[in-house]
Amino acid sequence: MREDIAKIWVKELRSGKYKQGGDYLCRDDKYCCLGVLCDIFKKTVKTPEFSRSKTSAGGSEITYFGGNFDVLPVEVMEWAGILTPSGTYSDTGYTHSLSELNDGGHSFDELADIIEAEYHQL
Repeated sequence: MREDIAKIWVKELRSGKYKQGGDYLCRDDKYCCLGVLCDIFKKTVKTPEFSRSKTSAGGSEITYFGGNFDVLPVEVMEWAGILTPSGTYSDTGYTHSLSELNDGGHSFDELADIIEAEYHQL
Protein backbone atom coordinates (compact mmCIF):
# COMPACT_ATOMS: atom_id res chain seq x y z
CA MET A 1 0.00 0.00 0.00
CA ARG A 2 1.05 3.60 -0.36
CA GLU A 3 3.32 4.69 2.48
CA ASP A 4 1.76 8.17 2.72
CA ILE A 5 -1.73 6.71 3.16
CA ALA A 6 -0.44 4.14 5.67
CA LYS A 7 1.02 6.96 7.79
CA ILE A 8 -2.29 8.86 7.81
CA TRP A 9 -4.18 5.66 8.65
CA VAL A 10 -1.85 4.85 11.54
CA LYS A 11 -2.19 8.39 12.90
CA GLU A 12 -5.99 8.21 12.78
CA LEU A 13 -6.09 4.77 14.42
CA ARG A 14 -4.02 6.15 17.31
CA SER A 15 -5.88 9.46 17.52
CA GLY A 16 -8.69 8.30 19.80
CA LYS A 17 -11.28 9.85 17.42
CA TYR A 18 -12.75 6.50 16.47
CA LYS A 19 -14.52 3.99 18.69
CA GLN A 20 -13.54 0.45 17.76
CA GLY A 21 -16.07 -2.17 16.69
CA GLY A 22 -16.03 -5.37 14.69
CA ASP A 23 -17.70 -7.39 11.95
CA TYR A 24 -18.71 -4.24 10.03
CA LEU A 25 -16.78 -1.32 8.56
CA CYS A 26 -18.95 0.89 10.76
CA ARG A 27 -21.86 -0.08 12.95
CA ASP A 28 -23.46 2.17 15.54
CA ASP A 29 -20.59 4.65 15.02
CA LYS A 30 -18.00 2.01 15.97
CA TYR A 31 -15.38 1.35 13.32
CA CYS A 32 -13.32 -1.60 12.18
CA CYS A 33 -9.78 -0.54 11.27
CA LEU A 34 -10.79 -0.85 7.59
CA GLY A 35 -13.79 1.41 8.23
CA VAL A 36 -11.36 4.06 9.51
CA LEU A 37 -9.52 3.85 6.18
CA CYS A 38 -12.86 4.26 4.36
CA ASP A 39 -13.67 7.32 6.46
CA ILE A 40 -10.25 8.82 5.69
CA PHE A 41 -10.92 8.22 1.98
CA LYS A 42 -14.31 9.93 2.23
CA LYS A 43 -12.87 12.96 4.03
CA THR A 44 -9.81 13.20 1.75
CA VAL A 45 -11.17 12.45 -1.70
CA LYS A 46 -14.70 13.79 -1.20
CA THR A 47 -16.08 11.92 -4.19
CA PRO A 48 -19.82 12.54 -4.57
CA GLU A 49 -20.53 9.02 -5.85
CA PHE A 50 -18.80 7.57 -2.78
CA SER A 51 -21.05 8.21 0.17
CA ARG A 52 -22.02 6.79 3.53
CA SER A 53 -25.60 5.82 4.06
CA LYS A 54 -27.21 4.29 7.08
CA THR A 55 -29.77 1.55 7.21
CA SER A 56 -31.44 -0.13 10.14
CA ALA A 57 -30.77 -3.84 10.47
CA GLY A 58 -31.62 -5.66 13.66
CA GLY A 59 -31.80 -2.37 15.53
CA SER A 60 -28.26 -1.36 14.51
CA GLU A 61 -27.18 1.49 12.29
CA ILE A 62 -24.84 0.05 9.66
CA THR A 63 -22.82 2.39 7.47
CA TYR A 64 -22.14 1.32 3.90
CA PHE A 65 -19.02 2.60 2.15
CA GLY A 66 -19.26 2.35 -1.62
CA GLY A 67 -21.97 -0.29 -1.19
CA ASN A 68 -19.86 -2.46 1.16
CA PHE A 69 -20.38 -3.02 4.85
CA ASP A 70 -17.65 -5.54 5.72
CA VAL A 71 -14.67 -5.16 3.34
CA LEU A 72 -12.94 -2.33 1.51
CA PRO A 73 -14.61 -1.11 -1.66
CA VAL A 74 -12.55 -1.03 -4.85
CA GLU A 75 -12.38 2.79 -4.79
CA VAL A 76 -10.60 2.75 -1.42
CA MET A 77 -8.31 -0.11 -2.40
CA GLU A 78 -7.18 1.69 -5.56
CA TRP A 79 -6.70 5.02 -3.77
CA ALA A 80 -4.70 3.50 -0.91
CA GLY A 81 -2.86 0.98 -3.07
CA ILE A 82 -3.99 -1.84 -0.79
CA LEU A 83 -4.04 -5.22 -2.52
CA THR A 84 -6.92 -7.07 -0.83
CA PRO A 85 -10.31 -5.99 0.51
CA SER A 86 -9.56 -7.38 3.98
CA GLY A 87 -5.97 -6.14 4.37
CA THR A 88 -4.13 -9.43 3.97
CA TYR A 89 -0.41 -9.81 4.73
CA SER A 90 2.02 -12.63 5.58
CA ASP A 91 4.04 -12.90 8.79
CA THR A 92 6.45 -15.76 9.58
CA GLY A 93 4.81 -18.01 7.02
CA TYR A 94 1.22 -17.33 8.13
CA THR A 95 -1.35 -15.22 6.31
CA HIS A 96 -3.37 -12.74 8.37
CA SER A 97 -5.88 -10.05 7.57
CA LEU A 98 -6.41 -6.78 9.37
CA SER A 99 -10.16 -7.38 9.43
CA GLU A 100 -9.70 -10.77 11.11
CA LEU A 101 -7.29 -9.30 13.69
CA ASN A 102 -9.62 -6.36 14.36
CA ASP A 103 -12.61 -8.68 14.84
CA GLY A 104 -10.45 -10.99 16.98
CA GLY A 105 -9.78 -8.28 19.55
CA HIS A 106 -6.58 -6.53 18.48
CA SER A 107 -6.69 -2.88 19.55
CA PHE A 108 -6.30 0.03 17.13
CA ASP A 109 -2.83 0.63 18.60
CA GLU A 110 -1.81 -2.97 17.89
CA LEU A 111 -3.23 -2.76 14.37
CA ALA A 112 -1.41 0.54 13.80
CA ASP A 113 1.85 -1.18 14.76
CA ILE A 114 1.14 -3.92 12.20
CA ILE A 115 0.30 -1.41 9.46
CA GLU A 116 3.54 0.48 10.16
CA ALA A 117 5.56 -2.71 9.90
CA GLU A 118 3.72 -4.39 7.03
CA TYR A 119 2.31 -1.57 4.84
CA HIS A 120 4.65 -2.58 1.99
CA GLN A 121 2.86 -5.91 1.62
CA LEU A 122 -0.71 -4.82 2.35
